[in-house]
Amino acid sequence: MKKKIVGTYISLGLSVGLTGLSSVPAQAASYCSGTSYSGMCYTTLLSDQSSVVVESIPLSNTSMVDATMTCVFGQVITKTMTATSPSGVSAPASIKAGILASVDATVSLPLAMSISQSGAQANPVAAQYFVQPGQNVSCNRVYTEVTATVRVTSYSGSGVSVVGTYATKIPSGVRVENR
Repeated sequence: MKKKIVGTYISLGLSVGLTGLSSVPAQAASYCSGTSYSGMCYTTLLSDQSSVVVESIPLSNTSMVDATMTCVFGQVITKTMTATSPSGVSAPASIKAGILASVDATVSLPLAMSISQSGAQANPVAAQYFVQPGQNVSCNRVYTEVTATVRVTSYSGSGVSVVGTYATKIPSGVRVENR
């Protein structure tokens, strides 16, 4: 089985003259970057997705007739990827990029280092709602993120070493829904 490593193909299951390189199992390496002589591998140990309402607009029809109501959002929602070690140290940007690629390979959601959506961008999606007398509806902006634990290892001619394990939160998107 071959794995693409930044334009170079190496066979992870076979030794290529490096001590330790053959000890990196192909199934464990979600994403590797570097050359056949040295580089980094990022292994996603576990991941989960969650969603949270970040802005909610209640619509309540207190009249005796049907009403058409529109949600108008005002907040700017901005979320950025985080990756921290157990001791609370934030991962450098180069490691965050590898972590993002590793997690992206294991989930079916779009992921990004950061996302931002203004109220004006959300308003056309919110549309209009038909609300019956006495009915209550809410328009919600919902933020989705993926949380994951990723082990980072480096490999070189001198062997394989664990760089660290990082807990990460990666933005996926903001959507509008009604309830």
